[in-house]
Amino acid sequence: MKKLLLILSLILLLSSCVKTANVADAANNSAEVQPELEAKKDSSGEDIINMITIEYNVLTDDEEIAGTDKKVLYQDVRYPSIKMDPEFKETETGKRLSPNIELLNKKMNNDAIDFLNNNKDEVRQTFKERGDDGGNYAHSEDLYIERCDDRVLSITSNCYEDLMGAHGSTTITGYNYDVKTGKEIKFATLIKDKSKMKDVIVDYLMKQDYKDDLFDEYQDTINDLLNGKYPICYIITLEGITITFNQYDIAPYAIGAISVPVSYANNADLFSVDYWS
Repeated sequence: MKKLLLILSLILLLSSCVKTANVADAANNSAEVQPELEAKKDSSGEDIINMITIEYNVLTDDEEIAGTDKKVLYQDVRYPSIKMDPEFKETETGKRLSPNIELLNKKMNNDAIDFLNNNKDEVRQTFKERGDDGGNYAHSEDLYIERCDDRVLSITSNCYEDLMGAHGSTTITGYNYDVKTGKEIKFATLIKDKSKMKDVIVDYLMKQDYKDDLFDEYQDTINDLLNGKYPICYIITLEGITITFNQYDIAPYAIGAISVPVSYANNADLFSVDYWS
């Protein structure tokens, strides 16, 4: 099997806003990214020249509000897409990863368009009630490559949304893929002992300064997340996994997202799959 030739370069490209009255047309506009190839060496000494880049696309839509000369500006509706270097995409590894990467790209595109379409009436009404000259209306998603090697591709999405309320909110989502199979790594198949995993999480939380601010029912929420009642956010790192509880999951908004690292070396019995040793 050919050795994996893979380099990840995260490129933030903030494209110029494309003003359009047709959201579907705007969705077809994407910024051109010119990858900056960089030669590196892997452990075997071979050049790693293939790349995965991240491109950002911006949608805008100005709408006049009846009876006023003011406008609602959808100031920052921005979504990413992952681009695979053409040479890498034709490798066996690229072919395995490509279907799930394309699914993720489609999801992020659809989420941005749905945000525009589903919230227009609410934003118009809020804008009228506020009576000011600006609208802080945003859907802005950023991607971060957390791990990429010949075993795991792990990505974090930070999606900020603001519907002109008291404050916006950020939702963090983890995406994890087995590089050898191309398949998404499901939490349910990765963790063998969810009861012990809960104990590890609670033990970590009880050592933090914010422990007294946790919701009374936070352990019930952790149980629900670990057992699949709600989607759980996690990434696979070089040391183990990091589980993230989003705003309002287990603590008030002011505490923010809470991340709990769980090392494989200290908790190998919790895992049913080994991506580390």
